Amino acid sequence: MGSVVEIRPGRRIWIETGAARSNAPSHAATTVAILVHGSCARSEQYAAQVPELQKMGMATVAFDYLGCGKSDKPDDFTAYAAQQLYQDLVAVFDRYSQGFVRVVLVGHSYGCYLVNKLVAEQPDRVAALILIGAGYPTPGFARMRLIFYLPTVVLALMQPYLTDQFIKLAFHPETFKANPQLIELERGRSMENPPYMFRAFHLQAATLFKDAAEVDSWLRCIRAPVLVTVGDKDLLTPLDGMGKKVASLIKDARIAEVPLAGHQVHEEQPAALNGKILKFLNDVLTAK
Repeated sequence: MGSVVEIRPGRRIWIETGAARSNAPSHAATTVAILVHGSCARSEQYAAQVPELQKMGMATVAFDYLGCGKSDKPDDFTAYAAQQLYQDLVAVFDRYSQGFVRVVLVGHSYGCYLVNKLVAEQPDRVAALILIGAGYPTPGFARMRLIFYLPTVVLALMQPYLTDQFIKLAFHPETFKANPQLIELERGRSMENPPYMFRAFHLQAATLFKDAAEVDSWLRCIRAPVLVTVGDKDLLTPLDGMGKKVASLIKDARIAEVPLAGHQVHEEQPAALNGKILKFLNDVLTAK
């Protein structure tokens, strides 16, 4: 069940909730999973994970960032500041975790930064954390966004090219052969993003943290068990360059690499990824 919700004054975002099953195991029925998508993406990308979490017996909450998917898309540069997006997540967390004993957070790509910051600030309120394609601020992190200083009208003309470049980096080479429908779906989603939105987002994305040391401090504060998952051909957040670094700073982290997948592993290989996620959650939630 989904609707547009004013999560904070003037900020209306699409939120989709799913109820826990009445016959769920006690450890699952008292748990809500909140899923946070990546940069300029949408909650629809978790379509394969939400039903499996609900089958396990959890309630689920997935939402579209402001400017993405079915959420409002104001033409206001400051609306897409990283801290604004983070405060939206905090508001979702505070509202939709009420009444549950446990909260599981799931983040993909840039969404991992948001959930890591939240768990670091509220370490006792999260029972488990799943990071899919977890990013880490490398030296070239900010330079990658220099193109977004171009005027919006120029970016609008470049949008098909930028979309194709992202897709080439985000998907495993085999996905282009095995699942061309997914490639076209992702291309269509990306082309729906207003240029003023993705320009504003990318120019402010790195302002969520001062430097890598601040991200390190978040990761070291995380007390919950964490699953760091990554596709074996993830060119955007590779296991060796980022995934292992993230896991090394977390007290209780385990790594799961998924074959024949890139950065969009949750869409490319949903069955394989879901199996790893459900095993992890069964292990850590039944142990509590």
